[in-house]
Amino acid sequence: MLGVSFSLAVIWLDEKRRVVDRKLARPWQVALVPQKAAQYIIECHPTRLDDFHEGEIIDFIGA
Repeated sequence: MLGVSFSLAVIWLDEKRRVVDRKLARPWQVALVPQKAAQYIIECHPTRLDDFHEGEIIDFIGA
């Protein structure tokens, strides 16, 4: 988040697309590390953080 002037919601998913952790990344924060190993990362608006819950499986839908 170095050089970023706004917050982001960060959601980590494992290889099965299961949410393993979620955190709020604040401006100029040096590092964020998930509680468990992750394969995918979703970054979105901070107001969306509560839309994701640990253990939930997220589906990716193509255009």
